[in-house]
Amino acid sequence: MAVPSRIFKQHPQHEASVIAHSVDAVTRAAARVIDRVEILLGKTVVSTLHQTESINANVRQVGIGVKLIHDRQLEVLQKSVTQEQQYSEKLNALAGAFEAKLENATRRLTAEIRSIQAGPLEFSGEPFGYIGPSTRNPFLALCAAPPLPPSDHLLLPPASRIYSYGQLYQQADLPDSSIPENDLEEIRRLKARLSDALIGRSTWLMVTDRFCEWLDFSGGGSDLILVDGNLDTESEGKISSLSAFCGSFIEARKAPHFLVLYHFCGLHTQFSDSLSGPRGMVRNLISQLLRWHETEGTPLTITLSDPNCGELSGHQLPSLLVLFRELMQQTPSGMTLYCLIDGISEFETTNYDWETELSETVGFLHTLVEDLRQASIPGPAFKILLTAAQRSITVVQQIHSSDQIALSGSKVLPRSIGAYFEEDFLAAIADATT
Repeated sequence: MAVPSRIFKQHPQHEASVIAHSVDAVTRAAARVIDRVEILLGKTVVSTLHQTESINANVRQVGIGVKLIHDRQLEVLQKSVTQEQQYSEKLNALAGAFEAKLENATRRLTAEIRSIQAGPLEFSGEPFGYIGPSTRNPFLALCAAPPLPPSDHLLLPPASRIYSYGQLYQQADLPDSSIPENDLEEIRRLKARLSDALIGRSTWLMVTDRFCEWLDFSGGGSDLILVDGNLDTESEGKISSLSAFCGSFIEARKAPHFLVLYHFCGLHTQFSDSLSGPRGMVRNLISQLLRWHETEGTPLTITLSDPNCGELSGHQLPSLLVLFRELMQQTPSGMTLYCLIDGISEFETTNYDWETELSETVGFLHTLVEDLRQASIPGPAFKILLTAAQRSITVVQQIHSSDQIALSGSKVLPRSIGAYFEEDFLAAIADATT
């Protein structure tokens, strides 16, 4: 009997043979795969090693280049430091020699000045200046000097120069003409908020004998007065009824030979303000006077020494005061120049060294008034009105008691009477100056 082939294929021995054959085939295939993987890995590693060596070689070359650049920069830096040290040593030696020469010259000049009580000071064999009466402030003593007589052979110091209008505006960084006008507009606006009592107290100033003496429209000489308002806190911010009074005086109609300079300190108390402090005040007054000269076509010959030329741009107070004095001396003697400085006590503070600068400025103005009053120097009649809304603390110590006016709360003109009186007063100004 024949066995079916299907049954034979299912025989255990046959199946075992098939399985053994399959396992062998799988084993041989796995071995081939492993061999091929090992070959592929070997080639990849070799290639990677070659690339790594190439990169390392490039890095070494770059490192060498960087080191060369660093060494070169270090060499250049060392040379620069050496040269700078050499230059510094030379400059120090030059500065030492200059200081020694300056000290010797100062000693000689000091000895010469001390040997002269009054009279011409010789410079290069020619009259140069004049040493006036002694004073605690040498700067004010020099400012008090009378003018030199005309001389065709007068020698100016080599370091001096003559300024034009444009140069003065630029060098001293003078404010625009719109600033004083804007200040007046602000005073008008704030005046409307002031009480009748405050207006009446400032109006009382117009009936005081000392103020009328200062005002003198008949050609009176130079004068300076200080008005303490004693207003305590009765004001509009830093603007008082005295500010309003000054504003009315400034805007009153006047003849061409009357000129008013003014500065409202209460509007310029912020340090960031270009017109703050005594320096800003002086620059404002210089700007107004200089613009008047320019409008009139005055042929100015402003001559400043070299140090003053440089310090104008830095707003140094001594140089600004010298410039103001020069402008005053070239203002026609037939003029009457009123100078109203309102709220001056706002600058009586140690902040920013304003108190010291204010003292120097007031001392300068007082000396200038005295020189013009005594005709020691040419110039106009110069009348200065200083006001303090409350009470001055430091400036009052520089002003003679006869030149001080203290307003009182008990002396007040009613608003109705004061208004008519102010109108009459301003009309009198206009009539007197025509």
